Amino acid sequence: EGICLVDSKPQNMLIKKPNQIYITDLEQARMNGDKSWDIALFIFYALKFNIDRKRTEDIVNSFIDGYLEIGDKDTIRSSACSRYTRIFLPIVPINTLKTAINLLRRA
Repeated sequence: EGICLVDSKPQNMLIKKPNQIYITDLEQARMNGDKSWDIALFIFYALKFNIDRKRTEDIVNSFIDGYLEIGDKDTIRSSACSRYTRIFLPIVPINTLKTAINLLRRA
């Protein structure tokens, strides 16, 4: 039911045109992997060292809007579980982390 990138951080995405994205570094990709981990990795890695609440909201809401065009809310919500989020505590400021988690849980 789809491919999980596993290493879905923003640095592995190339944007050529507004609606044209190329994904690189696919050696870890697999069929039917953990979609919630993919979301958590992308969102929280994109927010590393970010302290701007508006930017956090823009990044998370933009991702949620795009994902929900074909994905489901439960997968987004489960990406906010502590199993994933605690990994990012050393690099994502706590207020940023809390804001993102709340937005993901309300998806």
